[in-house]
Amino acid sequence: MPASVVLDLFTQLEYSLLVRKVRFMRVTSKGQVTIPRDLRETFGIGANSEVIFGIEGGKITITPKHDKGRLADRERLDRFLAALDRLEGSGDQTMNADAVMALTRDR
Repeated sequence: MPASVVLDLFTQLEYSLLVRKVRFMRVTSKGQVTIPRDLRETFGIGANSEVIFGIEGGKITITPKHDKGRLADRERLDRFLAALDRLEGSGDQTMNADAVMALTRDR
């Protein structure tokens, strides 16, 4: 497996863990809110950088303005996570790990 694929999978897993984390931040009287550090670091949002606010599926999104590649990655990752959600619970629950390994070795 090429190193870029492994890195891409790692990035997707890291993103999925961040997505599933819930954070509560207080909005100031001026409408300001602090973006948590781990999210800023993961998405490359530095001091004085610009972000794009959007609405997707009834949710507010924030995307770094300068990074169209990350936006494409995010869209691809969203499709990947949606596929995982569709597959959840679709496996044979009666099979144990040994049976799965035997099945894959016989191919």
